[in-house]
Amino acid sequence: MSGEPEIVWFDGDGPLDPPTLGGKCRNLVALTRSALPVPPGFAIPAEMFVAFIDAAGLRAHLKCAVPIGGSSLAAEHAAELRQRLARAEMPSEFRRSIIDAYGKLGARVGVALPRVAVRSSATTEDQEMTSAALAKDILNQYVAKKKRAGTTGQR
Repeated sequence: MSGEPEIVWFDGDGPLDPPTLGGKCRNLVALTRSALPVPPGFAIPAEMFVAFIDAAGLRAHLKCAVPIGGSSLAAEHAAELRQRLARAEMPSEFRRSIIDAYGKLGARVGVALPRVAVRSSATTEDQEMTSAALAKDILNQYVAKKKRAGTTGQR
């Protein structure tokens, strides 16, 4: 995946780069690298989400002004953005990277479809362009598809 954002493994040797990893993930990586007991895991870098937003043409929609407060207009705008995100197509190379990492995680822990915790720890927590919700949706769809097909997802 030359030039494209790559999955970051907790036990990998890449840099703990703030623009790449959110605070929670940086801490998990640091703890893992310090040989403290942390379950195996990986992170989807913020650059991958931003590239998805750009590929889907959604940056302008996310950057537009959102009314502050509990107004119905703000709720409508948020609902529209959620729908646009849900309909947007994840670039196939990113989807494959996430699914492959999930399969590798399963192989590491000896479970075909491991349960995972998907956390959103944005590089600038809860900002407009960063979220882990999409990754959670991809993993949920993948696991549901494998369960319906009666397959394990292992190669």
